[in-house]
Amino acid sequence: MSRTGWSMVVAGALVTISIGLAAGRHYVLGPDFDGSGAGGIWHVTLVATGELAPQENAVTVGLVPDFRNQHVLDERFASRDLQAPRARRDKDPRPRADETFRRNPGGKQSFRLEYSFHVRKGLREPTPAMAELTAEMDGAPSGSATLQASQRIESTSADVRDRAESLVREAFDDGKSDDAAIVFGMYNFVSKIPTEPARTVPVSARACLRDRLGDSGGKARLLVALCRSRGIPARLISGVVRAEGQDQSLHYWAEAWVNQQWLPMCPTRHHFGTNLTGYLVMHIGDDEIVHCKTPPEIGLIVHAPPRRENPVAEDSALHRFWQYLSLTGLSRVERKLVQFLLLLPLAALIVSFVRTVIGVPTFGTFSPALLGLAFLNLNQLHWGLCIFVFVVLVGWGMRHSLERFHLLQVPRTSALLTLIVILLIAIVVAASHAHTAATHYISLFPLVILTHLVERFWTVEAEDGTVSSFKTLIGTMVVAATVSLSLAPDSVSQWMFRYPETLGIVLASQFALGRYTGYRLTELYRFGDLLEEDHTLSTAPSDKALVTRNGVAAHAAEPATAERPEKEETP
Repeated sequence: MSRTGWSMVVAGALVTISIGLAAGRHYVLGPDFDGSGAGGIWHVTLVATGELAPQENAVTVGLVPDFRNQHVLDERFASRDLQAPRARRDKDPRPRADETFRRNPGGKQSFRLEYSFHVRKGLREPTPAMAELTAEMDGAPSGSATLQASQRIESTSADVRDRAESLVREAFDDGKSDDAAIVFGMYNFVSKIPTEPARTVPVSARACLRDRLGDSGGKARLLVALCRSRGIPARLISGVVRAEGQDQSLHYWAEAWVNQQWLPMCPTRHHFGTNLTGYLVMHIGDDEIVHCKTPPEIGLIVHAPPRRENPVAEDSALHRFWQYLSLTGLSRVERKLVQFLLLLPLAALIVSFVRTVIGVPTFGTFSPALLGLAFLNLNQLHWGLCIFVFVVLVGWGMRHSLERFHLLQVPRTSALLTLIVILLIAIVVAASHAHTAATHYISLFPLVILTHLVERFWTVEAEDGTVSSFKTLIGTMVVAATVSLSLAPDSVSQWMFRYPETLGIVLASQFALGRYTGYRLTELYRFGDLLEEDHTLSTAPSDKALVTRNGVAAHAAEPATAERPEKEETP
């Protein structure tokens, strides 16, 4: 078999293996193969009914937090009794704050309002606003808000303190004195308290402890009170649970600050220390979601996607193997690095195609690929490329200046790198005085690539002339821009992170491209006249055929021995 045949066989095998690995991983991990937790889209409607006080003119509704991995979309407000605020769409420029329903002039005291929204659970890449709110709300607790007692969280009462001290002693008797063990002991105690249906009147922590009975709100408040009584920051969370059905009331659970993070605990549904995938956070704190002088009755209509079970048991060796190799367990910094590395082969494939099939000259393969990845933010592409070209041209002048000293290659390259660093610092300082954030454009510049490009620019100029070097520089910039435009959409990086097996298909494409031996498109343009002349010569008729088609000279090519017709004699 020829080399081309073997290359195609290897490419086909790589494609088959890649698709097989992706299908197998999807089968084993089920809906969690991409780390989304199969959250899907939740449709929630909050319905509040109550009465306004005689001098009360408004009802305030707290918005669902758009943070962590839950992205709130299409918030709508409706009421026949009150003036509803304007609906909030995705990418609404207004800051997220409480929305107010106002009383109609001469309206009645009783009211009914609706707050409906969609939530995309399991969002793999939160928006900048979501990340900012997550850092604010999930950061280290500051102040006394998560430590002090409140009306329904009586952490300073004697019976709550006594129970907390006894639970701490039990933990010490078991040889465990860290906060995690103490909090687990408190959670274990509260989770054993029988659960009753949700009450209309909120159950306090002290009442739940006294009666040894409580709804989800009472048990969560008791757990928060026990933690606060021992100096462990804790807070109350309210929301909805997927398994509770469509018509439900607010569900409550707790979070405690342990080991520099908020630890979720649900004593009602017996979840501790794990990411509560079937839970939707609607409010943080013990204040009401709907604010008015007389607390209204609140009901929820929830349409959540059903949870799909994994086809392979989570405790199986195969499931643990694929979970161990999953990229979703990486930290945020490591995810960014892996996403960049996954895009690099795609960028190299684009460069290879442009150079091999189209014929655009560039300074190497990885230089335009890395340069294109440095400007994935298209808002920075035009200024970034301009600054890059400016640095390369100034570096080329520096390289001319260093040539007269006849330095050795390694010291010369080091000196060139130093000069480029000085130039970049000067650009940053000048941009700072001009109130321009130049670091947005050059923070990702790889200095090694800059130095390498300056050397290549000099080499091409010495070997092929100045015109050729500038053509190659322009080709490099064009290919880098093509890489940026092709890989800039978030869907590309999300696809590669979700299906890293795509690298096998990229490798197969590189094998197939490596055996391409046809004309480049630029060659068809450059040698068009020659190709037309060659085509004309190959299709031109022979001399004999030409003479035969001329009726007058039909026998000119015949042998000389042929007989000629005799002349007709004149009478």
